[in-house]
Amino acid sequence: MRIIMTGALSFTGFHIVNALAAQGALVYATATRPADSYESLPKMRLQGLAEQVCLLDNMPFGTESFIAAILKTRPDVLIHHGANTTGYRSREFDVGAAVENNCFGLQDTIDAFSAAGGRHVWVSGSIFQGDGNEIPPISPYGESKATTAALFLEAARSKSLHYSDLIIPNPFGPMDNAKLCDYLFDQWSRQQVATINTPNWVRDNIFVDLLAQAYAQSVLRERRGRVALSGTHSSMLSFSEKVALETRLRTGWDCRLECRARNEDSQPAVLVNPDKAIDRVPFWSETKAWDALIRWQVERLSL
Repeated sequence: MRIIMTGALSFTGFHIVNALAAQGALVYATATRPADSYESLPKMRLQGLAEQVCLLDNMPFGTESFIAAILKTRPDVLIHHGANTTGYRSREFDVGAAVENNCFGLQDTIDAFSAAGGRHVWVSGSIFQGDGNEIPPISPYGESKATTAALFLEAARSKSLHYSDLIIPNPFGPMDNAKLCDYLFDQWSRQQVATINTPNWVRDNIFVDLLAQAYAQSVLRERRGRVALSGTHSSMLSFSEKVALETRLRTGWDCRLECRARNEDSQPAVLVNPDKAIDRVPFWSETKAWDALIRWQVERLSL
């Protein structure tokens, strides 16, 4: 199967393109800028792309060069994983600008994809976008993702293409951006206590390699409709305690935690997905995933 995918140098995108390649797909991974312009984590991800992944750099979605690449490579599947995420946590996130960026040249792209023999469009979404029915988006960023998905669905239907979307919960793992795990390891490496400000939030934390493998399997088996992959449903305190336990076993650090609940009304108390990813990847190893996460964090701290 030939696949063209945007957002390949993002945290989750990097793991997804490599999982697709490992499962036998020929993947054309696009990047918005020249390859030599990337630094820090995106540069490390670029260097870590599997040999089977063909990087097409300086090729933003919807541009003439992107459309030309579709006509040349003739992919079976188009995965739009890239999105405008700058300031995604802010209540001032610009929904209109994000949708315009996400969907630039959309209909021309879909027309070219159909003309080149493409058959299935996937859009990577977020748990913040709601379910499209009873649960509305819970943030401006979520609204931008929901609107993007709706526009892609309409465009795909205009050419009688299959359409699916992946709803991503709360992934974590090696090469992640600076989020909770980085904070925990930063504190523990200095023998300091890590503070959990939202201990009662229940979130769907999923190892990124499990997410990527299950996503790849769904794409290659041409599943249709919404795929809302799930990892482990737990409070943020319970999740942090699990990270502390696994880290303590491998490093001997104290890994101390404290709770100072604040701002817990800023988001829903529970945000989880229904589709257990482990059911799609039964031989995935949680132990190896913890090994990889903690090894990455220790290496990051040594840089």
